[in-house]
Amino acid sequence: MSDERERFREDRRGAADRERALARGADKRGEGRPVPVHRPGEIEFFPAVDPDEAWNRLNPEVRGVLARRAGQPLERWARVDDGLVTAMLLGDRALVKATPNGRSHEFTELILVSPETALLKEITETSGGSSPARTGVERMPGSPVLDRMSQELRDFLGHLPEQAQRLMQKPFRDAAEPPRGEREIFQWETATQRDWKVFGYLHDDRWATVVAGSGVLRGEAASWRLNCRRFRVRK
Repeated sequence: MSDERERFREDRRGAADRERALARGADKRGEGRPVPVHRPGEIEFFPAVDPDEAWNRLNPEVRGVLARRAGQPLERWARVDDGLVTAMLLGDRALVKATPNGRSHEFTELILVSPETALLKEITETSGGSSPARTGVERMPGSPVLDRMSQELRDFLGHLPEQAQRLMQKPFRDAAEPPRGEREIFQWETATQRDWKVFGYLHDDRWATVVAGSGVLRGEAASWRLNCRRFRVRK
């Protein structure tokens, strides 16, 4: 078993080295700037309702409006603040947000996407370090525009596996301005582990990327199951 673990570590190190070399080579050939890897930042957690339970508390009529505007559902998120539910639904046509306003909700189409351009990468990864404990994580610099993203977004990305960070940022590495976005994290903590659910998106006028999924953090170990999606923005 120890030999298998060692081979696994070597394979992971080799894959990471190859990816860095490819990024450096692409930069030299003018194919795009490298994508940075961020350090995990501080995340403040408050008592919260699980996103699935929060979604179930949403008025069925509100869920219906979200579905009609977003299209075929792909990912969803909901949270409860002071008894009121805020929700986001990513569909194959749009990312739509429902914000409570008194007894009703206001709906905002955050991003319009082209379904024919959709790409999905499923990430299942187990690593040897959970994000808050990884104080010695190497930060890999890259595209200056991505280093100008909001601190909140960089802190969030830093908690995700390196592959997810790169997939989320890659479309924006040669942009003139940093992407905008939001992030959501829910944590359930026990004596032995922390369970995370995450949802986040980045976008500019050309591209949109979305990450959604879960992570289990046990001391120095982390296991992730994430969906990373990319779309062309529809005007």
